[in-house]
Amino acid sequence: MSFITEQSVILRLAVLPHGLSDMIKASKAHLNQYLFNLLPTTQSLLLGYKDIELIGETAALTYHSSHIHFTARCTLLLFRPEPESLIHATIKHTWPHFIYLLFRGSLPVYVPDPGVKYIYRQGVYCDKDTGEQLTTDMVLQVRVKSFGVRKGSYAITCSMDDPEYRIISKPEPVATEAETSIYDAVDSVSTVCQDPGGPYYDADEYEAIDDKTKEIDADFYQEPINDHV
Repeated sequence: MSFITEQSVILRLAVLPHGLSDMIKASKAHLNQYLFNLLPTTQSLLLGYKDIELIGETAALTYHSSHIHFTARCTLLLFRPEPESLIHATIKHTWPHFIYLLFRGSLPVYVPDPGVKYIYRQGVYCDKDTGEQLTTDMVLQVRVKSFGVRKGSYAITCSMDDPEYRIISKPEPVATEAETSIYDAVDSVSTVCQDPGGPYYDADEYEAIDDKTKEIDADFYQEPINDHV
């Protein structure tokens, strides 16, 4: 399942007066500030945009802002994992109360309920029934519960408390090759490092959705993104 969608939207934007000479260029410059951030009110990650088109020939001024307000139509490329969907994520670190993983090699994933299936002992989670340990670079199948801001950054929150939770794969043992020194007859070991990264999004991996236009009252450009998250 792809969580990347292409959506036509209407945005209420604002630029400073010096941007009126080229409002398309000014709109792009300000939209760039939102790339790879959660868009206000949408809870989606902005991956890209195209086809900006101004709507109407009028703009508005307000007493409490020096910006020129106007509306524009454009197409957004958005990422948002669907709640209750299953994803494969790679373990990167474990803590006593949660596990930190990565989805597609870059998106943070938090699992706050490992205690339902595992016991935390000496820095390692062990299966309550079998004793099997969860280790770095294991790939788990977990259930998406939400997507939003966690501790100042966007993250996917998932759960292990699910009948379809399972371990998908385990890291391969590090390959070694014994070499005997002709000088002192002492064996040396050369290590081949394994690539810990996971798969990444293909640039063309997105789903075109219906032609419905969704109005987003994002109020772009007047406040930094952190004020919305």
